[in-house]
Amino acid sequence: MSLAGLLGTALLMAWVSAAAEPLAIVTVRATFVYNLVRFTTWPAAKPSSDLQVCVLGADAVADALMVMAPRSQMKARQVVVRRLDATSADATSCHVLYVGAPDGTAARQAVDSVKDLPVLTVGESDAFLQDGGAASLVLERESMRIAVNPHAVRRAGLLLSSRLLSLARIINGQDAEPGN
Repeated sequence: MSLAGLLGTALLMAWVSAAAEPLAIVTVRATFVYNLVRFTTWPAAKPSSDLQVCVLGADAVADALMVMAPRSQMKARQVVVRRLDATSADATSCHVLYVGAPDGTAARQAVDSVKDLPVLTVGESDAFLQDGGAASLVLERESMRIAVNPHAVRRAGLLLSSRLLSLARIINGQDAEPGN
């Protein structure tokens, strides 16, 4: 699928109503995670035969990602989804760490454990970004939106597509509305 097609799909999915079935929101979150992967470049120093998507505290999102994984090959790699728990959350081999943990302490610890590694950290709130996460999928005015902390992205040595950044709300950097 072309970059324009992927962005179109992401935009279309962004308009899913917050009043929709929780399963629909979970599926949208999982789809957004895969789209974030498509628009992220990892440094060459993050070798792996599989693209590791790790999930902490969001079992429903992990389930949706697992359903999508067999059909998904990202960056010429097979996607492998791993569940982590707060007591043994070793995310150092992950390419993506999705944190849905409502407990702020667990989320902060997970992000802190990979903050200087090439791991794209994704959460579900602006607070997650303020705690050092790189990206967040936030329900905003009944729509799913992407918010990005560019400082955290740079610290992890990652590069996000300028097209993705033009759609995102920027947090912990220059506050701007999408497209500005």
